[in-house]
Amino acid sequence: MMILSRNDYGTKLILAATAFALDISQGLSANEMNVLGAFFNVVGDQLSLMAAAEVSGSSSGNGNQKADS
Repeated sequence: MMILSRNDYGTKLILAATAFALDISQGLSANEMNVLGAFFNVVGDQLSLMAAAEVSGSSSGNGNQKADS
């Protein structure tokens, strides 16, 4: 198994995102691509916000961590 350096991992993520964008854009109008791009921006922002809130909550030691079901 090959261990990826941080730079290799980032490059692979960028290439995967580019391939994904090219694939899902096939057959879409410019307007549809614009709406889809805005949607993914919102999804990304929400994921970042949830991760920041989780890190902030766990670092404050207030015990608001989710319990495993």
